[in-house]
Amino acid sequence: MLWRKNLKLFVIEKFCNYCLYLRVKILLLIKQLNIMKKPHLLLLGIFLMLNFLVSAQHKIQMIDIDHGNGFWQNAYVLYNTETKDAIIVDPGKIDQQIEDFVEENGLKVKAIFNTHGHGDHVGGNMHYKDLYRVAIYAHTKEAYMYRKNKQSISFFDENSVPKIDGFHNLKIYHIPGHTMGSIAMHIADILITGDTLQKEGIGSTPGRTDEEDEKYTQMELNSIRSQLMVLPDKILIYPGHGYESSIGHERINNSWLK
Repeated sequence: MLWRKNLKLFVIEKFCNYCLYLRVKILLLIKQLNIMKKPHLLLLGIFLMLNFLVSAQHKIQMIDIDHGNGFWQNAYVLYNTETKDAIIVDPGKIDQQIEDFVEENGLKVKAIFNTHGHGDHVGGNMHYKDLYRVAIYAHTKEAYMYRKNKQSISFFDENSVPKIDGFHNLKIYHIPGHTMGSIAMHIADILITGDTLQKEGIGSTPGRTDEEDEKYTQMELNSIRSQLMVLPDKILIYPGHGYESSIGHERINNSWLK
């Protein structure tokens, strides 16, 4: 997987350089057109600058976690490039890659979020909770998933989303179906979907009868359509398994959403 990581770093570097280039071009355009005397163009310029700043402020690192027997799961480190605040999402097991990335980038872990409570997404919870002395957050409808492993979780719903330093614009979408408390996390152009919306697919409904499967699959699809597919095409999707995608790609290529 080393080549994938090197490729990602290369792409991210080129993208950031391009954003810096665009900011400079906008500033030159403002000067050349004497926009200061044209209020409507000045507002447009300010909007474009803010958009680039917000987009560049938050970044994400995928951590490919090997659970054995060819089964992989995606954990993420979501971080603020300015404040260095970070959130660990779905630490499926203890993996040195997570700690190395946090240390190498001088990040300050502020919280752990679980998109849902399946074991392959929460196995490293307590290790990272103790290591970084932070809370673990999950949707309140997911409480039943944590009863067996007795993990200490701070539950929230749509009206009580926790405020995390460096992530004040973080949005949480409740997407029931795969599990009753599954969520997606959205900030800037980043959408972490867990086991809900996947690249050209959706999350399964494990442990259900055929009749229940139809019910919960429809529940999941309704939530994806009403909450995620209304987002702009440029939003990048980071799922719990498999490869990254975008809202635009899924709008065209995901047969489940036709």
